[in-house]
Parts: sequence; structure tokens; C-alpha cells
Amino acid sequence: DGGGASLGNESDEFGADISILCKAFEQDSPVILRCAIRLKLLSLKAEKEFLSMFSCELDAGPTKEIPMILRRAKAKQGFSLSRNSSISSLEAESLTMSDVAALHERVNILPDLIIIRQFDIIPCALNAIIQLKSKVVAREGKHDQLSKLRKRIITVTATCLDDLYLNGFVQDKELLYNYIRGDINFESNSDEDDDSSRSSTKGPKFSSRSSLDGTTGFKTVLKLIEESDCDDMFATECMHHFVCSDWAAPKPDAVVPMWKLSAKKKFYSYFFSFIVFLCVFAYHIICFRLPLSSTEVPPRELALLVVIALYALSFTCHEIDDFYRRKCKRRTFAFGKGFWCPQYFKDMLNYFDILAILAMWTGVLLNLTGIVYAQSRGKICHANQIVLSTSFLLWGFRSVAFLYYYHKIGPVISILGSLIIKDLLPFLLLIFIIFYSFGVFFLNLLFPVAAIESDDRAFSVITAQIFTMPFYMMFGIFEKFDFNQANSSEANSTNVKVGEIAHPRGHWWFYNILIFAFLILVNIVMVNLLIALFSLTVNRMADKALVIWRRKYYDMLQEYRHISFLPPPISFIYYLAKWYRTCRRRDDTSKCSKRSAAEPWWSGDGPDIPADYQKFLKLQALRFRVSRPKLLQAVSQNRGELQELIGHTEQLLEMQNESESAIERQADMLELMRESLDDGMHEIKFESQKQLVRLQGEMQSNWEQLQQAVTQLSTAQNSLHQELRSLREDQAALVRGLENQRQQMKLILSAFNQLIPNTGSAVKSGISK
Repeated sequence: DGGGASLGNESDEFGADISILCKAFEQDSPVILRCAIRLKLLSLKAEKEFLSMFSCELDAGPTKEIPMILRRAKAKQGFSLSRNSSISSLEAESLTMSDVAALHERVNILPDLIIIRQFDIIPCALNAIIQLKSKVVAREGKHDQLSKLRKRIITVTATCLDDLYLNGFVQDKELLYNYIRGDINFESNSDEDDDSSRSSTKGPKFSSRSSLDGTTGFKTVLKLIEESDCDDMFATECMHHFVCSDWAAPKPDAVVPMWKLSAKKKFYSYFFSFIVFLCVFAYHIICFRLPLSSTEVPPRELALLVVIALYALSFTCHEIDDFYRRKCKRRTFAFGKGFWCPQYFKDMLNYFDILAILAMWTGVLLNLTGIVYAQSRGKICHANQIVLSTSFLLWGFRSVAFLYYYHKIGPVISILGSLIIKDLLPFLLLIFIIFYSFGVFFLNLLFPVAAIESDDRAFSVITAQIFTMPFYMMFGIFEKFDFNQANSSEANSTNVKVGEIAHPRGHWWFYNILIFAFLILVNIVMVNLLIALFSLTVNRMADKALVIWRRKYYDMLQEYRHISFLPPPISFIYYLAKWYRTCRRRDDTSKCSKRSAAEPWWSGDGPDIPADYQKFLKLQALRFRVSRPKLLQAVSQNRGELQELIGHTEQLLEMQNESESAIERQADMLELMRESLDDGMHEIKFESQKQLVRLQGEMQSNWEQLQQAVTQLSTAQNSLHQELRSLREDQAALVRGLENQRQQMKLILSAFNQLIPNTGSAVKSGISK
């Protein structure tokens, strides 16, 4: 079709490797890519040249020549980096082929481009996951193919991490942990300034394009995992043991030695201090009293109020610090829409913290108001206790978060939260509609408006009766709606009273028919439906509970690594000192930027790479050399039996689809071969017929010549026989003549012997000779 000729011309101009790569990207064909790999055309040099073409295209003006194959790809599918206006030419230099494939949704070749990476397969896969997530959100539901691709790459990344962890020794695992957190130092023996600047830099870090604002920066593998916002990554054995090891490790970047407490010690310190807080807070709510007859405040009550205020201050400082630590935005979904919000607000427990702190400060302010204005203590006392009791209730719910630390209870809490949010709240909304509908119906059936006196038509009484009557019926509190009947059955009787005396006809219909219909609908259908929903959710969440708990376990680690080493109520001192040091550090930003202006060691190669990093790269290359062929067929671990079965089924279906597509391609090829064979057979038949006719003519002429030759041969044979017969007759006559002559000679000899006996013998011998 002319494609080979055009590819040949481009290969002469740009090289066969670049042309084949462009062709693979243009057609999104893994077959072409794998052929290039088998032909050893895909090298680091080819990748750099391929990506430099896109950098040139970004800088290309109206007169700059763009490669022909890129222009054709742009005309077909818009395959051009210039579509992404947020990518600058400087950022394009740090892109890889997998990044380009992810940006342009090359679904088929992206997995192959990731697994062929020699040393950076994990960061490349994480970058692809981040880019694909933003594209999935942008599609608003039309993203089935991209979602499957993202899950596939997640599985590849999780398998790589677990493979490195499960097949490594203790030293190898430490190298892996340092690689993940970017904690490998450059050790140099040189005294040069550049090397000294490198030695103070930890790494490695990898180029990554933010899905929020499109900026490009260098991030560690751990930061990439956090930005991918994928629970399956934290559920891997590698990441779980990595988190467990960090729980017991002290804080590495603490300036003050006293602050270098492990997250585990901080957790237990904070846990026991929170138990003390709940006891003190409960005692304050129950026993705090301000004298109504005197303006003086007992010292004990004042000291208790100061302690509660210090607790409130410490909790407030903790929430402010937690908000700034988790202020980076993440993509979230609500009401079927996706939007960006700070990571802090994605945790539901933070809402309990905010409400509890607000209620706590409100109670403290009410107490201070009662102390300052003694004449208003009677009005404030009850309101203050209600507000503080609400705060205590919220703090009690918040204390459940401490139980997330434990392996046995954490997954149960995850299941409980899913039951409340995903099942109970929709069920309560449906029950509210049923209660409201039946409540209005029962109210007008039992207590018609025409039969109610004007004094009993209060809105609050009627509204309470509408909602409480179905509620009492649902829970079987029948004494609450055991109404008496009115004396008269006329509709306009005025002796009906809401909640006490019911209309006679409505009373009969209510107690004999309608109450059973309501109980069947609510107590049998709806309650059993809720139980079935709970059962389905528990069965479904049983496979995901461990994954969710491990993600929460990591979030708790990050929280307690940055939390104050001082427990409440004196933890606010730590936060004030921390914020002061942060402000001081901002003043030294220019100096730090000058020191960090040197090129980091992870951006180079050769002798600039630390020995530990070289050792890890060698370990990774050797390990992936064995497991790379199985990465695309792997099934994610840490799943339940049902999810694992679903994963295997999806994999088998994918293999079946690939086999069917291959069979279809082979069928098309066989059809083409059959058509070409039929055409060849027709040509062969036509030529054979022509040859047959020619041969028949030649055979006919040869046959006639043969017949003539046979006739001539037979004629010659007959004449030959006649001549032979005549010769035989002549021979026989000659023999008879010779025999007669012999007899005559014998007679002559006998006569001569008789005449001359002596001479006869000599003559006889002479005659005989």
C-alpha cells in the first residue's frame, strides 16, 4: 500500500530505529515495538533521539521543519506534544517514552514501554499511574479502557515491589527501603565544592509531572506512591514491612536530639494522654460548678478550666500543623463529580476533630463568660454542659482512630465505616421517606383536620405525631399509639384529639388492616433488606479491609512522625517552637538555594552514583531479568479469594480476547491466502488448459506422423520379407547347385582315381586344399 516505501524514505532520513519507534507510537502497536526490541533497535540513544524530536517540535516555529512521520501522526490522531500547552520544552527533556505514551493515551504499548525499563521501572510505572488517574477523572465515566490499563500498571508496580522484597536478603531489604524513601547519600572522598554539595544530597529522586498544576519536579519513590493515591501500593508486603520498620525508627530529620522519638513511642504517649484527657474532661463536665450566690471562683474550678483550655490549645495547634502538612491537593469524588481538595479533608475523622475543638472552645468561652459575668451564670450553666457534652461525644468517636493501629481491630473499623456511610445512610433516607408518607396518611386517617379542635392543631404536635408514630410502630412500642375511639362516627365530630382520641372509622382501618401493611413493608422487607446490604458489604469489604487498613496504617505513621513529642496539654510548646524554626528557615532560603544549585548525583551516571545505589540497581536488574516476562500476567497480591478469582478471570478473559483477535487476524490472513490461492489456481487452470490444447494438437500431429511411419515401416517390412524370401530361394538353389557340383566332383575324382591312382592322391589333396 505504499507504507513500506514511505517508511524506507524516513528511515534513510532519520534512522530505522527512530522511524520504527514513531511508527509504533503512531499506530499504538505493541507488535512493532516488540519487533524493534527483538531487532535491538530500542536503545538509550534511540530513546534520547526520539524524545529530542518532540522537544524540537515544541520549539518549532512556522519555518522549522518537523519530521514527516510526526506530521502524518499529527494529522491522523493528534500525536504531538504541542497539544499539551502546559509542557514546556525544558520539562519535555525530562520525559521518557512511557510518559509520552501516558500523556497521549497509547494504551497498547504503554505496559511494554514500562516493563522494558532497565533501572527505573518502578518510578516510570508510578508516573504513568499518576497521569492516567487525571485522564480517567477528565473522561467522567468514559474511561473503561484507561481504568483497566491503570489497574494493570498498578499490578505491575506492586508485583515489582513485592518481588524485590520477598527475594532479597536483609541487606537488600535495607537498600530497598533507602531507595523508596530516597535516603541514599553520596559519599565522596574529594575536597571539591561540587562533590561536597553532592554529599549533602539524599536520593534518588525522579522526574514527575504533577497532575494538579502540570509542573515538573524531582520526587522520591515514596512521594510518587503518595501522589498516586492508590491503596493497593500500600497493601503490598514490601510497603507494609517498610511502614512497620519506620514505626520503630526515630525521626531522621529531627534537629533537637530529644525530638528523635520513634512514631511508636509518640503513639503510646499520645494514646495514654488522650485517655487522661477524656477522664479529666468528663470530670470537668460533670463536676464543674460556679457558685450562683458569689462572684468568687474556687481555685480548683479555675485550675481545671485552665487545664481544659490548654488541652484545647494543644489540639488546635495539632490540627493546624496537620492541615499544613496535608494541604497538598488530591483528586476526590462526591455526588458523582470529581474535584480537587486538600488531603486533610479526605479524612472523615478530621471533621470530628474540627467540630469537637469548636465545641470545646465554645464551652471554655462560656465558662469564662460565666466567670466574668456572675449574674448570667444561671443561664449559661446548662448550655455550657450541653456544648461540652457534645464535644466529649465527638472526642469519644474520635478516640476510635487509636484502634486503627491494631491489626485485628483496624480492618473491622474500616468495615464499620463503610457500613455506616454506604449502606446505613441511604437506608435511613429511604426509611425517612416511608415514615413521612405513612405518617401523613395515618395522621389524617386517625385524626382528621375537620374533627380536631383549633386548640389541638399546633404544628409541633402534628409534626411530632407524623414522625414518632411510624417510629414506634417499627420498634414495636405499641402502647405509644394505643388510641381511644371517639364516641360519634360522623366525620364532622369535634371530640377527636391528636395523639389520644382517634376517629372511629380510621381507628378500625388502622388497627385491622393498615398497621399490618406497614409492619410487613418496614419490619420484614426493609429491615431484612438492610441486613442483606450489610452482609453484602461485609463480604465485599472483607477482601478490601486489609488494603484499607494498611493505607490507614501508613497515614498514622506519617501523622505520628510529625506529631509533638510532648503529649497534650503541653504539646502546643512544640508546635510554637516548630513554627518559629520554620519562619527562621525561610529567611535562609537564598543560602540554601545557592548550596543546592549544584546538579544532584542521581541526575548523572558513572562514578557520580553512590556505591549503595549501584548495588541496588544491579540487584534490581538481576531480579527483573527473571521476573520481567511474568509482570504483565501477574495478579495483585493482598486480595481475598473472590478478588483473586476475579483477577484471574479478567486475566483469562484478556488472554481470550487477545487469542480471539489473533485468530481473527490469522483468519483474515487465511482468507487473503485463500483468495490468492484461488486466483493462482484459476491462472494455473487457464495455462494448463492452453498447454493441454497445444499438447493435444502436437500429439495428434505426432500420432499421424507415427501412423504414416508405421505404414511405411510395414510396407518396408513386407518388401523386406519378400526380398528375404527371394534371397532364401536363391540361397537354396545355390546350395543345391553346389551340392550337385560336389557330387559331380566326387564322380570325377573317383574316375580320376581309377585312372591315375598315384597321381590321384596328390591331386586329391590339392583339390581338398
